[in-house]
Amino acid sequence: MRRCWLVYEEARGVLLKRRDVQPPPERLAGDLLLDTEIAPGATLDLPAGRTAAQWITIEAQPSLRARLRSLVLAPSALFMTLVDDGSNTVHTRVVPAIAADGFLLQPRLLGPPDLAGWVRGMGKRWNTKLTLGSGADDAANWQRFRVRVYRLPGLPIEAEGDVSPGSRD
Repeated sequence: MRRCWLVYEEARGVLLKRRDVQPPPERLAGDLLLDTEIAPGATLDLPAGRTAAQWITIEAQPSLRARLRSLVLAPSALFMTLVDDGSNTVHTRVVPAIAADGFLLQPRLLGPPDLAGWVRGMGKRWNTKLTLGSGADDAANWQRFRVRVYRLPGLPIEAEGDVSPGSRD
């Protein structure tokens, strides 16, 4: 039944249509800039380079305690803290399954003006430091994180001026 979807149902039977098999998602072609493992709560200096967008993948390895906890309660939360070159800090929750597939790291997109600049090939905010963890008991919830950062040469970016600390435009 998973390979088909219901088209019509009647008292004596059903009409099913076969679903098309989805091709696996394409991986972005990028140059590996950084491949490292970090401990929970440790700060990682991100690779410099403002010539192209950067993609990050994070493989989170939960601890035994966190795995047992997820059987009864919700899984442990994973938080990411990013600091940009203007000393602005963003603290956000990350879904481990999404982080394993990856997401855009550089330039930082905080709102519509940043997105509009990125569409034009411009980047205003660039992340310099990354911290991963879940708060007070990082070591109890996470064993390690494997972080990979890729440069995406197909998405060239030009730096769009400096950002002063605390500015949000």
